[in-house]
Amino acid sequence: MEDTPATDVRTVGVPSHRPHGMTAFTIVWFGQVVSLVGTAMSGFALTLWAYRTTGLATALSMVAFFNFAPMIIMSPIAGVLVDRWNRKWTMALSRRWSSCCCS
Repeated sequence: MEDTPATDVRTVGVPSHRPHGMTAFTIVWFGQVVSLVGTAMSGFALTLWAYRTTGLATALSMVAFFNFAPMIIMSPIAGVLVDRWNRKWTMALSRRWSSCCCS
């Protein structure tokens, strides 16, 4: 019977190389850019849809207001909290929450 090395269960299927430093930052940054562009496009499309559906400028302005108001109100509060929390987890959870709200 041949001796085979024991396989560590924790390393099965785990990539052996993870990006570090600037490469990791660039990957995360690019993902954020794509996500934010998609969110902005969805908000813009919703604003145009509201105007084309109703033909009223009031509908356009209300949708635009309620699209940007949470960002304006929450930005100062979120800035303070993110400085105290784990940035990686905060960014991941906020993107997931944003995608759930936009869907």
